Amino acid sequence: MDSMKRLAVALAVALALAGAACSTALSTMQPADTLPQGGWHVGAGMNVDIPASRIIDAIDTAKDLGDRYADDPNYVPTEEEKQQGYDAAIGLALNQPGVTTDLMLRYGIADRFDAGLRWTTTGIHLDGKFQFLAQDIHGWDGAISVGVGRHAFEGLLFDILEYLQVDDFSRYDVAVPLIFGKRLQEWGRFWGGLKYDIAFVSIDAKLQNVDETLQVDDKVHYFGGFAGFGLGYRWVHLFAELTVMNMWASPVILGRERDIGGIIIVPSGGVMGRF
Repeated sequence: MDSMKRLAVALAVALALAGAACSTALSTMQPADTLPQGGWHVGAGMNVDIPASRIIDAIDTAKDLGDRYADDPNYVPTEEEKQQGYDAAIGLALNQPGVTTDLMLRYGIADRFDAGLRWTTTGIHLDGKFQFLAQDIHGWDGAISVGVGRHAFEGLLFDILEYLQVDDFSRYDVAVPLIFGKRLQEWGRFWGGLKYDIAFVSIDAKLQNVDETLQVDDKVHYFGGFAGFGLGYRWVHLFAELTVMNMWASPVILGRERDIGGIIIVPSGGVMGRF
C-alpha cells in the first residue's frame, strides 16, 4: 500500500471512530513531580491514536470483505478473507485508530505520593505515582507510576466491521511509566521518560455466515518513550505530549500465528490545572 493510500485509510478510520477509540490511552499526560499532600490535579485533553501500519492495512483489507457482504448478505468468505476479517478485529482490540477524549483527576495522598483516576471515551485507568527525585535536591524530578486500566463499551470499537458479531470482549492493561522532568518556576513544566504496558486481551467473535468462532486469549506488550511540556502561569497550563510505542502482538488466529505489531504514535494535548 502506498503512503497516500495508507494516509487516506487512517483518516477514514479515524473519522469513523472519532470519539470512540483507544481503550486505556498509551499517553501519560502528567509531569514528573507529584502533588503536595491535599493538592489536586485536573486535566482534560485529546489523544490521536495512529496505529501500527499492519493494523491499518488489515482494516483496509477487511473493508473489501464488507463490500462483498453489502452486495450479497448470504456471502460466505474464503479462508483468506476470514483471516483478513479476524486480523482486523484483533487489530481494533489491540490499538484502535481515532480520537479519544481524556479526563484526569489526581490527588496528593502523602509527601511524594499521589494517585489519579483517568477516563477516556472507552476505558478507565487508576494509578499511583511515587516521586523518588526532587528538583530542589537533585536538580530533576523523577517518578514512577503503576496503573491498571479496564476497557469498556466494546461495541463501539467494532462498529466499523458491521459483519462481525462480538460475543465476548475484555481488555485489561497494566502500565508502568518512568517519568523525569523539570519545573519552570510558575511558567510550566517539561517531562519525558520510558513506558511499559502489558495488555490482557480476550475476544470471542464470529463473521457473518461463518460457523467457526474466533477465540483469542493473549497478552500484548508495548514499550516506548514519551515527551511533553506545559506552558502557562501558576495553576493552569496548556500542554502537548508525543508518545511513540512499539507493540509486540503475535496472536494465533485460525491456527496461524499472525504478526500485527509495530510502531504506534500518539500525539496528545490539552489543559491541566494543579491546585
